[in-house]
Amino acid sequence: MVEKDDIEMVLEELADKGIYGSAVMNKDGTPIASDLPGDVNHHTFSIMCATVMGAARTANSEFDMKPLEKISIDSVDRNIIIVNAGRNMVLSAVIKSSEDFKHVEDSIYKAADKISNLY
Repeated sequence: MVEKDDIEMVLEELADKGIYGSAVMNKDGTPIASDLPGDVNHHTFSIMCATVMGAARTANSEFDMKPLEKISIDSVDRNIIIVNAGRNMVLSAVIKSSEDFKHVEDSIYKAADKISNLY
């Protein structure tokens, strides 16, 4: 069983590395843990990130491609990076658009790996 406190510690580590906000959800969109700004509805955010991931997986499978690695949603001021965190969970990280993704990419993948190894 995955402990919410353990996942929250991983999300706090991401915040310490400059990640603006992050959340972990089941692939069905059920929120597990989040470190999001107070004005963000973590239920809506989780459901939409899981939906995006599911749609991308379906599109990916139509081309018989290898498993999906990440999804990047880029806007003028923020980017959302969505990655798998094991078989049943998804990690979404929000970074400032001015942040170089390569600078935080390793931290995001390490966090997803830690979360995956929690269960």
